[in-house]
Amino acid sequence: MMTWQDIPGWYDFEATYREAVHRFPNGSTFVEVGCYLGRSLIHLAQLAREANKWFQIIGVDTCRESGVENGHDHHADVVENGGGSFVGQLHRNIVQCGFADDISLIVGSSLQAAAMFSPRSLYFVFIDAAHDYDSVAAHDYDSVRSDIAAWLPNVKTGGVIAGDDYGIPNEVNPVWPGVKQAVSHLLPGHECRPHDAWWYEVR
Repeated sequence: MMTWQDIPGWYDFEATYREAVHRFPNGSTFVEVGCYLGRSLIHLAQLAREANKWFQIIGVDTCRESGVENGHDHHADVVENGGGSFVGQLHRNIVQCGFADDISLIVGSSLQAAAMFSPRSLYFVFIDAAHDYDSVAAHDYDSVRSDIAAWLPNVKTGGVIAGDDYGIPNEVNPVWPGVKQAVSHLLPGHECRPHDAWWYEVR
């Protein structure tokens, strides 16, 4: 059987997912915003199963091209191979890894998906979607800022909103400076998690 490790993609925040699975009770709703081909999403479901917990795990992605970020469109090849969308490959990966009954998908934008949930209904939201950044623009972290603003009201008190690519805490020039700016601006008191994830408990 296929495992999450067989799926291409970027995933260096395993410790954050382990912490979330350990922290929250059965029946919690978890959302991952930005799934690509499901590597991290499927591992999240596996961690829940190994902990004998059941969560409502929901993946959100447009399943289209990411746009140019740091000079490269990271999704272009798989989108072209999928005829304009990688949703079929994402869903096949979930099925082939044995988690079709554990994971639900919303194919659409982050902001559209956030509007589908009631305020204070989610225990854990992980944001790893668009990171676009333009040091010349007046608003140089619009995507991350918009995602945080849209999802934060949906997280319960005591719940967590987190994400990837914050950068090493003392790094002068992080790879994704827009992420660091948005998190620092909107979520004072946030914490850093390995490798370069960020974590904010809603109070």
